[in-house]
Amino acid sequence: MKSKIIILAAIIITRLFSIYFFGVTEENYIKSSNEWGVMVSILEKYHMLGFRIVDGEVVPTIFMPPLYPIFLYFIKNLTPNLNIYILTVQLFQLFFSLISTLYMHKILSKFFSEKISFIGTWIFILFPLNIYAVSQISSITLQILLTTLFFYYFTKLIIIQKKKYVIFFSIISTLLIFLRGEFFLFYIFTTFFFILKKKFKVFIISFLITTILVSPYLIRNYKIFGAITVTKSLGFNLFKGNNPRSTVEGSPMLNLEDIKKLSTETYEKLIKIKKQDKYDLIIDNIYKEDAIEFILNNPLRYIKLYFLKLFAFIFFDLNSTYQNYYNVFHIIPKILISTTTVMGIIFTIIKKNLLSFFSLYYCLNALIFSIFFILPRYSLSLLPIQIILTSIFLEKINEITQNKSG
Repeated sequence: MKSKIIILAAIIITRLFSIYFFGVTEENYIKSSNEWGVMVSILEKYHMLGFRIVDGEVVPTIFMPPLYPIFLYFIKNLTPNLNIYILTVQLFQLFFSLISTLYMHKILSKFFSEKISFIGTWIFILFPLNIYAVSQISSITLQILLTTLFFYYFTKLIIIQKKKYVIFFSIISTLLIFLRGEFFLFYIFTTFFFILKKKFKVFIISFLITTILVSPYLIRNYKIFGAITVTKSLGFNLFKGNNPRSTVEGSPMLNLEDIKKLSTETYEKLIKIKKQDKYDLIIDNIYKEDAIEFILNNPLRYIKLYFLKLFAFIFFDLNSTYQNYYNVFHIIPKILISTTTVMGIIFTIIKKNLLSFFSLYYCLNALIFSIFFILPRYSLSLLPIQIILTSIFLEKINEITQNKSG
């Protein structure tokens, strides 16, 4: 009980410290071109999910997932001014961080000794980027919470099949799909693991529940765009990460003038598109076609870039332009946890047990995201897995130490 109180106190104190000293303020919120802020503003004024204004009118979006902007919109309507709104979002995110830590400890306790679970939990609590994330208007803290819950109920279902666990797992999966459209791929991968473990009933029930819950939004997108999908931004992300000026971080594309600097041909195609409901879908297809053309015209450049992205995802970016990226409080913890994660993956390959799932999940994320571009927050979304894999490494070191002393 005492240790839990200390853990809760550490979470609250460190996150409040981050909010006070590094948090978003009213001034920099207004100055920034935050994509979530744009969607919330459109929801307020036009009562529709939109991300772009074309010819003075809002067009429906298929580009951005709906969960986080709806969450922000809900809070915005409950708060009297911008300062209170920002603070309320940050406090919610502190709460998300607190819950994710408690469930992180529960996961670790299933697989590791009390000592290793305790160490892993404290790494999760004190990881600098995890502390900093709470202070920003970003979906990453909510993503970490839902990801942690997803893995918690996944491990529960592997051990014992209970209807309530299947329901919780499916609801959380649906929320993650609404938060990150690409999560659907990782959901399919995870449910396929149920088949490998001969949990056929879990697979069927979960797939049905998740499909039913996602279907209203799929129907909305099919009616507007003629596409059965939650989000459609593959082309944009592929173009941003694979064009003549792209780096590991992609390339800045805030408006048409930025795109004009990157590719005159793409710019000319985009400005010809008139205002219509399928606007998002049409421009995404243009981005996809042009990105593929860039890759085919210079494959060696983009193969090399792919491996630089992969290295940046697993370890660190060799040439990051992000402010304070190479600050010792960021880069040293990142290198350390990256190294222990890789060591944990090696040990799971040797043992070939349930923990191999987490290694495969992590590797799949790294391989897929490196096709596009790598931002610092991407690896943070996999912090729960990194903690698990790091704990595998620590357990092994503990075993070796005990054997030598024995």
